[in-house]
Amino acid sequence: MTNLVEQPKTGSETPALPTAPSLTRIHPFKTLWTVAERELLEQLTGLRFLIIAILVVLLTPLSVYVGSHDYRIRMESHERLLALTSANQSLARGRNPALYDQEVSWTPYNDLELFRVIRPPVRFSVLVKGLDGAMPEYWDFSAGGLQTGPPASPAFWMGDLLGGLDVEFVIRVVLGLLAILIAFDAISGEKELGTLRLALSHPVSRPVFWMGKLIGASFSLLVPLAMTVVLALLSAQLMGTEVADRDTVAKVGCLFIVAGIYLLSLNSLGLFVSSVAKTQKTALVVLLVSWVMLVLAVPPLAVLAARALSPVHSIQWYEAQKRSFSDDLRTEKENEIGRAFREITGSQEGHLKTSDYHNNKEALDRRIEEIEDEFVDRQRRFLNEMDRNLERASQRQSVVANSIMAISPAALFAQLATTLSGTGDSDRQSWIEAVRTHQARLNQFLFDDPGTLTVRNGGSSMSMDRGVRVRLSEVPPFVPPVRSWTTTLSPVLLPAALLCVFWSLFVFAGLAAFYRYDVR
Repeated sequence: MTNLVEQPKTGSETPALPTAPSLTRIHPFKTLWTVAERELLEQLTGLRFLIIAILVVLLTPLSVYVGSHDYRIRMESHERLLALTSANQSLARGRNPALYDQEVSWTPYNDLELFRVIRPPVRFSVLVKGLDGAMPEYWDFSAGGLQTGPPASPAFWMGDLLGGLDVEFVIRVVLGLLAILIAFDAISGEKELGTLRLALSHPVSRPVFWMGKLIGASFSLLVPLAMTVVLALLSAQLMGTEVADRDTVAKVGCLFIVAGIYLLSLNSLGLFVSSVAKTQKTALVVLLVSWVMLVLAVPPLAVLAARALSPVHSIQWYEAQKRSFSDDLRTEKENEIGRAFREITGSQEGHLKTSDYHNNKEALDRRIEEIEDEFVDRQRRFLNEMDRNLERASQRQSVVANSIMAISPAALFAQLATTLSGTGDSDRQSWIEAVRTHQARLNQFLFDDPGTLTVRNGGSSMSMDRGVRVRLSEVPPFVPPVRSWTTTLSPVLLPAALLCVFWSLFVFAGLAAFYRYDVR
């Protein structure tokens, strides 16, 4: 705008010349909003946004359908196992109210399934499956140790073939791709068109212009994210999964927040690369390679590297070792009781009589109790050592995997999404701890003091009824892991902090790069 000096009233005075033109400086917040609004409208009306929106509309209901179908299959299996276990317990109560020999897997009065713990599927796995389908469907308990059931999801099911298609996959992969596609030409593309130099020729500071780009792109990402969440909830409701309760709404809210931070971090990365690259083609190639590495390659490579660098035997292998040791120890104990039987009763080798036991019951019970204590102590030491070895090996493997996944915002988001949904590794650990605690309680209450004992004397064997009776109603009940917000938020603090660090790092790096960017 040109400022003119007022003309003199008398003609004798020399008229003043006009001053040099000066630009009126616009308020930074108004400039910021103008740039953000322009960026938002440009992205929402662009072809890239339309294509990704169509993918979201197609993939989100499909992922919920896959999750709902798998959840129904697992729930039907869960209810069938509950009915079978309840029928077995009723049968045991009807035949005899007391439980007999606990050292064999099955007797007419005691089936191993009487002590079966059946894990219910997590309802939120309809949206974020996580590890819920890979976790055991049930656990069996006996004096020989813990026995883990098969995975909850059926093998070779369509969900596995689709590579774990769920809402977390749609956000992490599809919306993650959108986050970098709307950013690759935000700076370098404007430079090639000449609009960047024109915009900066006005009184607009570079940080304000860059932050306006970031804010506009961020709001454009929240639109498909909100659309994904709403479509997922509506699809789940239409497919018969109740999602209107307070717990589900809270989980969805937390998932929306961490998904937003994840998408903003990828978008900030895109703006940083666009602020460094001289051409938009270079920025696109770099960002696509980065997306493939961070989103598709690093998470599975972290798991494979952890398995290679710190291998761990499967839980089934450890349980087989425990059962084998317990079987050998039980045979050794039976032979030891047989030697004590011969010493106290004076019986010859190969001869066993029930009357000899009753005639020397007090002395035999005292000696048997000493033998039981000795062998129980040996068994506990071995089982505890096996558990410690498994725990140490699993922790080493987890440290390796988490260290590698910490370099990927996508892997961090996957950890956060599954943990907040109740289908993550922390929930798996909680169930394992609860099952081990229940096994220890059953050992102390029931298995360490069986009602019958088998005595081996040479080639003969005899089952001795010790008169110990434990009613099924007296067996300690299983205490499932309790999920609270404290236990939920504790394992997500570190991944959430790292994700925020990535976001902040990309923002500051992008601002620094754009401050020195050559707009010519």
